[in-house]
Amino acid sequence: MKKSNDAPKVQFICSVCGKEISGDHVIIQTRRHTTLHIHHECMRTGRQMNEKG
Repeated sequence: MKKSNDAPKVQFICSVCGKEISGDHVIIQTRRHTTLHIHHECMRTGRQMNEKG
């Protein structure tokens, strides 16, 4: 008998750096219904230094 766990897991590619994602990541769905998968390390956090205001 086959187990249901034998199905291969889907591998995602980071939309920012282009590397394969293994483990936790952020999934973003845009207004145009495009799904982006991004590493936590590739996410911009906080205020950037070169922004004005």
